Amino acid sequence: MKLVSVPRILGIVLIVLSVLAYKTQGPVQVGLLAIAGAVLLLTPLQAGIKHWQAFLASWKLTKEFAFMMLFDILFWAVLAILALVLSNVLKGPVEQLKSIQLDQGLTFGSLQAGNAIFQSVFTTAIITVIIFWLLTIVAYSISRGLIWLTLHEKPLHKAFFVRFSILNLVWCTIWFLLTLFFLGTIVPRVAAFLFIVVLITYAHLTTLLHYSYVKTRSFGKAVSDAFASIGKLGSFVHPYCYLFIVYLILNQAQRVTQGTAALVTAFIIFLIFMAWYRTYYQNILRHIA
Repeated sequence: MKLVSVPRILGIVLIVLSVLAYKTQGPVQVGLLAIAGAVLLLTPLQAGIKHWQAFLASWKLTKEFAFMMLFDILFWAVLAILALVLSNVLKGPVEQLKSIQLDQGLTFGSLQAGNAIFQSVFTTAIITVIIFWLLTIVAYSISRGLIWLTLHEKPLHKAFFVRFSILNLVWCTIWFLLTLFFLGTIVPRVAAFLFIVVLITYAHLTTLLHYSYVKTRSFGKAVSDAFASIGKLGSFVHPYCYLFIVYLILNQAQRVTQGTAALVTAFIIFLIFMAWYRTYYQNILRHIA
C-alpha cells in the first residue's frame, strides 16, 4: 500500500520547520505551521492527493489572473487618491480648531465662538468621512464585481453593480462598526490577535458572499451561503493549509528587499497572492457550494 505522497512530505517538512523556528518566530506563526503540517500529514492519502491537485491547478496563469491584478491595482490607486483628497479636505477644519484661543481667558463670547467653530469642524469632518466611505465602497464594489464577473465569465450590467454596492455598503459597514466596538472594549494585548482573527473571518466570509451573490444575484442567498460555510469548515482546512504555505513563501521573499523596494515588492506580492487566492477559492467553492 502506498503511504507516501507530496502532501504528506510537505506535512513532515512543515512540522520540522515549526520545531526549528520555535525560538525565532512568534508562537502564533509556529503554531499555525505545526497545525498545517499535522493536517497534511494525517489526511487520508487519496483526499490529500485530490486537494494537492486542486492546489496545483490554481497556479495556471491566465488572462483572468492578469485582469484580477489590474482591477486590484486600479482599486488601490483610486483609494490612494481618495485618501489624499480626504487628508487635504480635513486640513482646513484642523486649522480652524487651532484658531480657538483658550489662553486668553474664558469668556461667554470666546466660548460661543469656540463652540461654533467646533460644531462647524465636527459637521464638516463627519460629512467628509461619510462621503469618503461611500466612494470607497463604490470603488471597492466595482473592482470586486469586475473580478468575480470575470471569474464567473458573466456579462457586465449596471443594475448588478448598483445592487452589489448596496450589499457591500451594508456588509462592510456592519463589520467595520463591530471591529471598532470590540477593539475599543478589550485590553490592548488581546486587540492585535483579535484583529487578525476578525480580518481572516471577514476575508473568508466576504469571499463566499461575493462568490454566491455573483452566482445567484440574491442578497439573502449570498448572506446565507456565507454564514453557512461556518458549518463546512472541514472542507476549508486543506485550502487554508496551502494558503498559509503560500503566504509564508511570499512573506519571506518580500523580506529580502528593503526601503521603498520592500514596499513595492510587498504590494506586488499582495496582488499576486489575492489573484491566486480568488482563483483557488473559485475552484474549491465549485465543488463545495
